[in-house]
Amino acid sequence: MTAPALHCFDLDGCLVDSDAAIADALNHALTELGVRTRSATELRSSIGPPLVENLTRLLAEDGVDVTAGEGPALLARGVTAYRTRYAAVGFDLTAPYPGVVAALDALDAAGGPPRVVVTAKPTTVAAELVARVGLAGRFAAVHGTPGGVAVEEKRVTLAAVLRDRGVDPAAAVMIGDREHDVRAGLACGTATVGVLWGAGTRAELTAAGAAVLVATPPELPSALAEVLPVRDPRRPGGGDAGS
Repeated sequence: MTAPALHCFDLDGCLVDSDAAIADALNHALTELGVRTRSATELRSSIGPPLVENLTRLLAEDGVDVTAGEGPALLARGVTAYRTRYAAVGFDLTAPYPGVVAALDALDAAGGPPRVVVTAKPTTVAAELVARVGLAGRFAAVHGTPGGVAVEEKRVTLAAVLRDRGVDPAAAVMIGDREHDVRAGLACGTATVGVLWGAGTRAELTAAGAAVLVATPPELPSALAEVLPVRDPRRPGGGDAGS
């Protein structure tokens, strides 16, 4: 009997192109806080990290320390402004990357394991986004963070997913476009696949330790088969049971 396996997908920058949505909401929040806005290019590095981390960095660039004085209240205002704006227009500015749906179909055709979304977005927001872009039926569940202003590292989210679903990390793979995804997978003991159509660079993903890099969505099925072959626990070493 084969041990249960799991494909864990990052959301922003991996499954969906959310550059415009995130840049729009971040600039709205910065405007609300009286801080200079940035270009979409400057904000591309904000795809992937938690919102609080992004706002903290952007405010610090303008000399605002969110840990001192009125900083915490300012940060909380920024989070609220971002999420209000994102709820109003962000879903309409987001769509699956070209080729992602076909890649998911190919994984289904190959009889791949269940898939879940693992994201730094609040779970409620992420689940709505997945539904709004037409991907809800393609994932067993959407796992995000609690929300609020506390930062939950992706490794914590991923570890909870594996524990709650009863999946051995050795039978799982984390797929994403940023170092946060790769480092989360390595911290939890999963295989890792870095995708190059999102915000992360080849250098970033390689430095983080991604086992495999894929340049386009059609490459995903073969990459996942490479890092997470079907394992038969009855065989010494858990060797492949077949394709």
